[in-house]
Amino acid sequence: MIRVFIRQLLPRTWQPYFLNMGWLLFGRSVRLALGFTVGVWVARYLGPSDFGLLNFVTSIVALVSPLSQLGLEQILTRERVRHPDARTAHLGSAFGLRGVGLFIAYAILALYIVFGGQNSEITLLIGIASLSLPFHLFSVVDAEYQARIASRYSVWVRTGALFVASGLRIAAILGDAPLMIFIWLIVAENLFMGLGWWIAAEKHRFSPRNWHFDPHTALYLWKDSRPVLLATFDILFAHAFVYETGNVVVSTLQCIYQG
Repeated sequence: MIRVFIRQLLPRTWQPYFLNMGWLLFGRSVRLALGFTVGVWVARYLGPSDFGLLNFVTSIVALVSPLSQLGLEQILTRERVRHPDARTAHLGSAFGLRGVGLFIAYAILALYIVFGGQNSEITLLIGIASLSLPFHLFSVVDAEYQARIASRYSVWVRTGALFVASGLRIAAILGDAPLMIFIWLIVAENLFMGLGWWIAAEKHRFSPRNWHFDPHTALYLWKDSRPVLLATFDILFAHAFVYETGNVVVSTLQCIYQG
């Protein structure tokens, strides 16, 4: 019905853009509603201690996750629009760059685990959660769909992965599962998303098996993506500072209240 309304109201040249925007808005709304609903349920099930630990572990992994993406999303989409014939080089080079970033991310996590002074349980949980990082590499497929003004496929992949993972989280709650299962479900959600990107790319005939790494293309993408990567890190470190400050304030108030 929305598609018919847009076709009747808007000029033909504008229709693909509004339909694409509608898909993005729909996907974001569904994921927000579903994520919030299931997230509240998980929080009530785990309780303050385990849910706080879950958020701590995911926050640590989130701090290094930009290195597995390198801020290439907008840059790669722009280049796919400018040079539509260089698809295999663009996607392959972006994938390779993200692979290097992933290696650096794991090195930073390893240093944190060694020198961070965390206990063995937290170290294990961080190690498990970090297994989700390699699947971020395949989101370069999203840039191709954005360049084609076909974001509905990206919406299907992201929303489908969230639906499956949310169903598993609900099953875990009903089955009285421990915290570690919910950490594994974070990995599972990213695994489903990575498989979704791969299947979508295969279906639309730009299979990852045909991508190739081009050093010149990679260097160009890296130079343009650095400002975006730095801005992303600034935001994440600001969030981490606020989060850590909040923990200190809460701990202080608890000591005052209990003392």
